[in-house]
Amino acid sequence: MRSGPGRGGIASATGSWWCDTSSVRPAGPRSVHLQPGAVGLLLAAGSLGSVIGALTARALGRRLGTARALWLVSTLTAPFGLLIPLTGPGWRQLVFVAGTAVPMAGILVYNVTAVAWRQAYCPPQILGRVVASMRFVLFGTIPLGALLGGALATAIGVRDALWLLLAGNLSAPAVLAGSLRRTRDLPEHRPLASWWMPDRAGCGAEGPTCMWRTMVA
Repeated sequence: MRSGPGRGGIASATGSWWCDTSSVRPAGPRSVHLQPGAVGLLLAAGSLGSVIGALTARALGRRLGTARALWLVSTLTAPFGLLIPLTGPGWRQLVFVAGTAVPMAGILVYNVTAVAWRQAYCPPQILGRVVASMRFVLFGTIPLGALLGGALATAIGVRDALWLLLAGNLSAPAVLAGSLRRTRDLPEHRPLASWWMPDRAGCGAEGPTCMWRTMVA
């Protein structure tokens, strides 16, 4: 997973997305002092984009190519997040729904495509390590995003903090486009590589201990 088209870009984009978006979505409706029930309804309506993204991910991957689906859908949907700071009373609550639903649809297309590829592409011997590493990047950035969002909101106000964080969220599509724009599909098969298939014969009496040291070296 350390080399080849888009692999570093996929990991970087994943961390960037969740660092920026994990703590900012609820702040949009709260900044206009809506009732808790209204906040919940807006968040639920925006989350419907996730369902749409999950249902369309496979078709988009076939039509556009899996690599193109990752960066193109991300590029087209992420800017809608900039609508969230425009949330206001009345009809402007719908602005929040659009600013949440469209990026969430893009995120689900990304998740379905990237996770399905990772599971099919990684050798079984290292799949657990790869998944654990990606989960560390994914969930490890959420506390960072929460701390950054809270610090910015305290320093410059909630709405200005939303603008900054959501503008920073546009870096994820840029990273993906830079890595994948010339590739239609993510690679399907990995050539047999010695770095994940240690030399069992050279391990001698140490057995599994030697093999594990060879794999993590």
